[in-house]
Amino acid sequence: ILVGEKANYASLEIEIFQCKKRPPEEIPENFVLMRIIDEISSKNFKRVFQGWMLSSSPTIAPFEHPTYDLWVRDCKIKSDSE
Repeated sequence: ILVGEKANYASLEIEIFQCKKRPPEEIPENFVLMRIIDEISSKNFKRVFQGWMLSSSPTIAPFEHPTYDLWVRDCKIKSDSE
């Protein structure tokens, strides 16, 4: 998912607001600011996560859901040439 876009997976809607990556000379880490909304039932939506998620420490700001598990694996920032 690119910054500023939304993606749907099953009942989840995932929106990415910001993505930051440490420089290559530092310890690898990805930071993603996101919001996750779950469609509990028809026309009933609930925000189940909003905040920063870190690739190396997903338990710092955990996304807790009875069915799905979501982790940040990478942060690819689109360049102006793409």
